[in-house]
Amino acid sequence: TITWSVVPAIAGSVLIQNDENTQIQWNNWSGNAQIIVEVELCGNISSESITVPVNQPMVPVITQTGVLCTGSNATLSTTLPFSSYDWSTSDTGPTTLISSQGNYSVTTIDSNGCEATSSFDANEFPGPTALISTGNSTTICLSNPHTVTLIAQFNANYSYHWYCGG
Repeated sequence: TITWSVVPAIAGSVLIQNDENTQIQWNNWSGNAQIIVEVELCGNISSESITVPVNQPMVPVITQTGVLCTGSNATLSTTLPFSSYDWSTSDTGPTTLISSQGNYSVTTIDSNGCEATSSFDANEFPGPTALISTGNSTTICLSNPHTVTLIAQFNANYSYHWYCGG
């Protein structure tokens, strides 16, 4: 009889156990686990064990640098360093340059050899909307001053430049 087990039990469990193949399901747990095999033959028991590290993958977090507007680019990057990167844009480094909105993903391999994937929705910002109003009259006479109201759409990612006397 051959018996396989995982210690501690919280680390995982044996799903399939037979003479040739054994399948272990690992749980969402990190640490060192022991895989133990016991063989019983003719009343004698022999056992062997191996300690294996069980690691959870470091999941990449994608951040965007720059504002994605029509005709401009932004950069996506991961917050942690990884051993390997595979972006949906085909880039293989820690950053990727994007020029249009959409869903982007990166698959990484961490220093333990564990693989994880994350995705990011990049949205393109529309250009600002400007409106110039002179009140009731569309003619400004210097002898009868008018107030001109300039309104620009507010967004923390916009910068404004007002010019006077041009």
